[in-house]
Amino acid sequence: MSADLPSSLVVLTPQAIRCWSERPRRYLDINPMPSPGLALVNAWFESDIELTTKYHLRPRSDVRRLVEALWFIWNNLHHIKRASLVYCHDGMYFNALLMLARAGLFRAGRTTVRRYCFHDSAVRRLVPMLKHASTAFQIECITRQQYDTFSSLLGAGRMALRPWKIDTEWYQPDETPQDGACLLAGNACRDDAVADGLLARSIAVTRAGRADLLQRHFAPQLANPLFKLALNTSHPAYLALLRSSRAVLLPILPCDEPAGLTAAMEALACEVPILANRSMGIAELFEACRYPLPLIDSLDPEAWAVALRSLETQKNSAAFREALGASRRRLLEKHSILPEGRDWLEVLAGVTFPTR
Repeated sequence: MSADLPSSLVVLTPQAIRCWSERPRRYLDINPMPSPGLALVNAWFESDIELTTKYHLRPRSDVRRLVEALWFIWNNLHHIKRASLVYCHDGMYFNALLMLARAGLFRAGRTTVRRYCFHDSAVRRLVPMLKHASTAFQIECITRQQYDTFSSLLGAGRMALRPWKIDTEWYQPDETPQDGACLLAGNACRDDAVADGLLARSIAVTRAGRADLLQRHFAPQLANPLFKLALNTSHPAYLALLRSSRAVLLPILPCDEPAGLTAAMEALACEVPILANRSMGIAELFEACRYPLPLIDSLDPEAWAVALRSLETQKNSAAFREALGASRRRLLEKHSILPEGRDWLEVLAGVTFPTR
């Protein structure tokens, strides 16, 4: 859509990648946008590597981020004011619009302003401001637990529950033997002591994630032939690693976000067995998909070793493989990214717009 025409949907995003070959689609990304939508991007990058080095690893204070958000929004305010829905990919953009509204510089009118909140703490910080703001400002969350908690604090119409989605055309099962090491993947809130404990019990583990988080912790394990560190792997390499894994391990520390949920969905879509403890998001996913393995009630490495031994006794049985397939089919019903940017149309159709 031309930037000179009014748009029913405007998406504010601090960064985006131009090249989408050889990688899975991301939920609610701006590439592609449907015809009623307009994406306003503060900075474009050519690849994941460039995005990581020039954006994610660039130190910026909250004050600087807020100033950048205010400047970006101010320069695009004419588009924002004409939209039916303004969707903020960065919470700082949402906060900046709230501040402008409180200062009388932005009136939402019939415009709804939304953002995703993954962290409970982020929503709690917003509660005092939202209670005194227009009902046009709304929060989306991805777990029923978060929705119920914050609906009671903010009242009707402030919270929306939107199930998370992944690219299930990219994450599919294949015939790769699942006889590799156990895979502990991801960055936030993982209990790496579980990996240490399994290695001490002669169980092979591959730890995948960002180099800046893992190299120091696992330096003593690098000489262990049962251990492999997969750092900053490409998307095709990670998919191959996932499909060949004996099991995906998701030992999630207590935290205020649905940590590990995306990794669990990716493994479920590939029909790779998942061992996880009870945590926000994953527990709901297991229940909704009727996952055939129980959640582990401990972060004790011995409990995880016992669960792995139990898995080995059943993982090749026809009944277990069928149960994994049935869980995957349930995942596809609600958690598959739609083609051609149609998820944005789904978002737009589900918004209750404020009245003047």
